[in-house]
Amino acid sequence: MKNVVIVDSVRTGLAKSHRGGFNMTRPDEMLAHIIDAMLDRNPNLPPEEVEDIIMGCGNPEGAQGHNVGRNAAVLSKLPITTGGTTFDGTFTSGQINAGSSVIISPDANSVKAMGATMILDADEVMNFPVWMPNSGATIQLVAPDGTIADTFVYGNGPTSEDGWSGPSIGEPVTTVDRILYLRGDGCGSMPDTDSSADWEMRWSVAGASHFCGINTFTDDTSVTPLIGPSAGLDGR
Repeated sequence: MKNVVIVDSVRTGLAKSHRGGFNMTRPDEMLAHIIDAMLDRNPNLPPEEVEDIIMGCGNPEGAQGHNVGRNAAVLSKLPITTGGTTFDGTFTSGQINAGSSVIISPDANSVKAMGATMILDADEVMNFPVWMPNSGATIQLVAPDGTIADTFVYGNGPTSEDGWSGPSIGEPVTTVDRILYLRGDGCGSMPDTDSSADWEMRWSVAGASHFCGINTFTDDTSVTPLIGPSAGLDGR
């Protein structure tokens, strides 16, 4: 794939999960309806030009435990030749113990560990690494028994999700690369109030400094720069 074009975006209406109007609607049927609505709204997009349906599924169980991407393509107005695939963020290995600190990143070699924090390579422990778009999204960490262990909402993601309260985590106002949001202060304190107040922005890469505990400079302290301008420091 050389060129990617965003044509349009559509979604279903909102309803209650167990007692709403869609509670008896299969996921692949709902997705097929969305695909057809997209085609109807964009008559200049020939259905035969759509080669694949790529579907993300956060809970691949029951009626959505199959390849819902391909099933929806067959049920929609797309030609039978249109392919389909489904992916989810299921862990294939690794275990996060209660109270432990873990960073999961597809660029794990560039992330600096703090204290007892464990760094996991997302490509090694997950089926597909999870990405949160700048437009906003929600990620839930769900235990094998279905219990929601954690939730965090970023950008303009929906703040009505279980396990979250208050406004979402704000987008960083910076163009610096490798800015991370970490829970707590990066020094061992990790509050879990299910709100944006738990998260702080950090520059966390190999060689980055993390000041923990009491760190002060006084008037009678001598500081020798280890890295500085080649022409020295201007004391004016």
